[in-house]
Amino acid sequence: MLDTNGSRGQIEEQLRDGSKPLPAIVPGGAGYYVTDPNSKTRVGSVLVRGEVRLGIELVIGAEGRDNEADVVALMKLIAPKLMGTRASDGPEAKD
Repeated sequence: MLDTNGSRGQIEEQLRDGSKPLPAIVPGGAGYYVTDPNSKTRVGSVLVRGEVRLGIELVIGAEGRDNEADVVALMKLIAPKLMGTRASDGPEAKD
């Protein structure tokens, strides 16, 4: 899901409720990921940059895999293309 209904407040609320923070993916972005407590393989993630919000939901993950890591890796792969440049490409990036 990609829309313009995002806000940093949504992310902060989810983090207060126990979701895990995403690593830096896009400059100015903030996000979280969380496993559905009723399903060990269902994981969701949301990343917000300004008002742009990108959501990923892995509905049926593979048993025995780290589904959280899979969702975070997918977010790292697609978010820079849909939301802007990679955080590591910013002016504060060091080689």
